Amino acid sequence: MNVIMRHSEDLELTQFGEPGLNIEQQDPDAHYSALQMFATAMGLCTYSVLAGYAEQHDTPTDKMSMRMRWDYVEHPYRIGQFDMEVQWPELPSARREVAERAASKCTLHNTLEQPPNLSTRLTISE
Repeated sequence: MNVIMRHSEDLELTQFGEPGLNIEQQDPDAHYSALQMFATAMGLCTYSVLAGYAEQHDTPTDKMSMRMRWDYVEHPYRIGQFDMEVQWPELPSARREVAERAASKCTLHNTLEQPPNLSTRLTISE
């Protein structure tokens, strides 16, 4: 997979079928860190669902790409808005609506919509 960092809050994901993870930085001030990994994971999770859909309908995904953009909010500091735009040129227009619904049901989408209980523990070994 190829990750193009346009900005620290703007990624483009391409070549999902390629092995490994290649990161290109277009913004020299942007660094690939935890939140960029999170956005990449969201895109890859969505791709997995769409790839399954594509296989059922004999539709290639070779030219699929995703643009991931997000904004932060305060109190507490977190991602407040997340926008994912999927470009899928091979998808017939008659299947767009169904594919869009499928894309919104990946495991990470569902987890964000129904957040888990989180617990954090810090231990100190003696």
